Amino acid sequence: YWTDDLIQPDAPRTMVFPGVAAFTRVCAYDRPGTTTVPNGTLQPSRSDPVAMPRTALDSVHDLHALLQAAQVPGPYVFAGHSYGGMLSRLYASTYPDEIVGMVLVDAFSEGLEDQMTTEQWTAYEELFQPVPEALAGYEDLEFTDLDTSVSQVREATAASPLRSMPLVVLSRG
Repeated sequence: YWTDDLIQPDAPRTMVFPGVAAFTRVCAYDRPGTTTVPNGTLQPSRSDPVAMPRTALDSVHDLHALLQAAQVPGPYVFAGHSYGGMLSRLYASTYPDEIVGMVLVDAFSEGLEDQMTTEQWTAYEELFQPVPEALAGYEDLEFTDLDTSVSQVREATAASPLRSMPLVVLSRG
């Protein structure tokens, strides 16, 4: 399960994990540089710091290596929220034999830029990675090269489109 709620106290995980864990093994991937601030206390990433900015493919390769090193057998059903949804889709195109289902929750789309004017996209990029005041002193905070990441997803899905699998898409307007 991937989440991008940097300063919310694990809200999606709190709701999703217990229910799913009641019938199967559940794992969470906290990308390097992600963090939460429950009750005003910074809880830094549990992952080792890495050079920033990162790309979507960096995260996908890291997760693949992590699953292999932890000997977590596939196949997998991924649930991804926001940017994590795009990462789930990239993983499924990069390692197609490992993914048998996905749940995308308000997933970021590589087609978003195409739906915006240049000015809107520039403003979105500035909003995509703001540094909240609570995280201003966190030196290892994740930064994403969004343009490169979007290109990586477009290239991967063109080369290896998502195969037929159960897919649930949850979004709000």
